[in-house]
Parts: sequence; C-alpha cells; structure tokens
Amino acid sequence: MTTKTQNTVTQDNTNSTTTTTTKKNNNSTKKWTFLDYLIFFWLHLDLFVHVVLEGGYTYFQFTTPIATAPKPTNLLGKLIYWVWYQYGTYGDTAWLYFNDTIMSIEIFTVIFVNISLLLAIHHMWFGNDAKRHFWQIVLCVCEMYGVWFSFCPESFDGFPTVTRDPFYLFTYVICFNGTYVIIPLLLLIQSYHYFTSHHHSAVVKQQQVNEKKLN
Repeated sequence: MTTKTQNTVTQDNTNSTTTTTTKKNNNSTKKWTFLDYLIFFWLHLDLFVHVVLEGGYTYFQFTTPIATAPKPTNLLGKLIYWVWYQYGTYGDTAWLYFNDTIMSIEIFTVIFVNISLLLAIHHMWFGNDAKRHFWQIVLCVCEMYGVWFSFCPESFDGFPTVTRDPFYLFTYVICFNGTYVIIPLLLLIQSYHYFTSHHHSAVVKQQQVNEKKLN
C-alpha cells in the first residue's frame, strides 16, 4: 500500500514537472504575431528616444542649455542638438533653456522609464508575457504622465512658450507629444485585455477542477 502511494506521488511530481517544463518551453518558443513585431520595434525606437535623445538633452541642459550651446562636432551630438534646437525654436521655447519642470521629468525618464523599457523588452524577448505586460503598464503610465506634466503647468499661464503657428503646433507639439499618449494608451488596453482574459481563463479552469472534485 505504501509503495503504491509513493509511486503515485512520484508520478504526480513527474507529471507536474513535465507540465511546468512544457509551459516554459511553450512560452519561450511562442510564435510572434505581426503585432508583436510592431510592439517590439516600437519599444526599441522608444528606447532610442529616451536614452539617446532625452539622455542627450539632459546632458546638454546640465552643461550648456540648448539655446546657448555651441554646435557639437560629432555626428551624434549634432543629431541631438538639431532635434532639440528645432523643437525648442519652432515648437516650445521652454525646451531651449533650463526648466525645472522639464528637467524633473527628463531625469525621471532617463532613469526609471528606461529601466521599465529594458525590462519590458527583456521579458517580451524571453516569452514571459505576464512580467512583460506588467512593465509595459508601468512604462505607459509613466510616459503619459510625462506628457501631462510637460504641458499642464504651462496651461495655467495660457501656454506662453508654445508656438502659435498652426503648422509647427500640429507637427512639432501635437504629433510628437500625441504619439506618447496614443501608443501608450493602446498598449495599456492590450495589457488590460491580457490580464483580464488570463484571469477569466484561470477562474474557468478552477471551476472545472471544483466540479470534478464534487463529481
């Protein structure tokens, strides 16, 4: 009787180990959809913007603000300078100078947002969907907050530093910043559906297990 019980326990442990291994393998070899590739590309583009462009902007502002900085001689420095000089000149002049609110946002972005980005990319690559969606939520909320705090303080004064030119207002201010509202919002919706659908599946499975036990 004891031997049979031990064999049953051993078999159950073996089955559970095999199931766990199979699940891990399924996660790591899961076939990506076209949407997955788009999101993976966006996360890398997002990382470039936050690390290179915004990290470079933060460096400029702590050394010599864009408005008074000499033009860099290296290619990367020229790119960073050109992007922010264009945006500050034709979009929002607050970005040409050291602004307390903007710098507070940028420091947070360069450190914490990039950490959440790297973790989202890491877990997406290795097929850990639950952790990826958690960090995706953190990332998206931070980015939407960043846009909000970039413009909300200025709104109380009537946006004095934002351009009034319709073309530059639309292309530089609305389009560039709107991207960091629309895409994070869509990714938040995706993560919401992921967690709610998996929760529903878990509830259904548990109900089936309970029904089998009763029968």
